[in-house]
Amino acid sequence: MKKIMFLMLFCAFQVNASLINRGNGLIYDSTQNLTWVQDPLAAVEAARFQLSPRIPGQTGTITLTPDGRSNFGDPAVLMNLNGTSYKGYSDWRRPGGNAPLGTIATPSEIIASVNTINNELYNLFNTVGNDLSLFNLPIGGWVFWSSSLQLADPANGLFSNNGVFQFNTQTGASTLVNRQTVLSSEWAVRSGDVAVSSVPLPPSLLLFISGLLPFYIKRFRIKKI
Repeated sequence: MKKIMFLMLFCAFQVNASLINRGNGLIYDSTQNLTWVQDPLAAVEAARFQLSPRIPGQTGTITLTPDGRSNFGDPAVLMNLNGTSYKGYSDWRRPGGNAPLGTIATPSEIIASVNTINNELYNLFNTVGNDLSLFNLPIGGWVFWSSSLQLADPANGLFSNNGVFQFNTQTGASTLVNRQTVLSSEWAVRSGDVAVSSVPLPPSLLLFISGLLPFYIKRFRIKKI
């Protein structure tokens, strides 16, 4: 009976095993071995008001739009998070993706090459079974910088090497935009797992466990007799 209870509890914890709430506002992605900030816009706000160094020789708060967006080339958010060891870590970065390989002639081919599991945000949103409700994301979708790639459209020189990728949480895909005219937000991520904090058991699991107790007690009494 003990073995059965252990297996049932183990299975209950593994239902959404690819995304695991580690507590302290951090979600571990076991598929990609990444730790995501649970509330990306709250992290941006935390960075906005920190006085840690932005770039060598400068300090001060960050200039962002009221809703937390910034220029692709502005490293202030991530530098401030790392400068203050946000959530206890100083290796936060922007979600990445592999550069397209070979000769790519059209924007559609560029975009298609980025919308694969090699893109960390695309992988997060398109992995079957991921419980995305674990994250605190704006209703209706939001856009985040999805890699550090800067590309041009080889066919006609669009963007003049300023083409960058912006990920939309509503569509689950990236689009190619001009870094000089488009603003987006940062979603801080770091490689690897984090220390496990105390996470309360969900009510449904507690109810499940309490339902098993009478059967376990009855079995125990029968064995004593």
